[in-house]
Amino acid sequence: MFLSLLPITAENSPAFTSHQVFSVKIVAGAHGSVAKSARVKTRLVVAIDVPTFVRARGLIDALAGVDVTFKVGYEALYGYGSELLALLESRDAAYMLDVKLHDIPRTVHAAVKALVRPGVALLTVHALGGRDMLAAAAEAAA
Repeated sequence: MFLSLLPITAENSPAFTSHQVFSVKIVAGAHGSVAKSARVKTRLVVAIDVPTFVRARGLIDALAGVDVTFKVGYEALYGYGSELLALLESRDAAYMLDVKLHDIPRTVHAAVKALVRPGVALLTVHALGGRDMLAAAAEAAA
């Protein structure tokens, strides 16, 4: 489990001089056909920013076998989070929780404790919450 603690600013953001484009053709009803194509060598993060669990499940099914980490944001977590996390865990899929925690240390500690579960590869916290809040988050994640 990793915590994202570094705020990206103009001073510390990486300078991108080139980029790679990744393309995955998703065929309706293929369920795992993507897995038969060459494995992606770079680990990708795929956002599950869709309004329904049915659409989220379709996205996860279409990417079965591809080395990705799914990003679960507010819409998915608050809308159908328990179903989604159970599905990701049952598929042994890596996922991150983009929750942007920023509160008093005790509250962030409790939130991280509640969110850490099998499959969570990363969750986000705001570094602006300060040293004590970050320490509480790290302690709860351990």
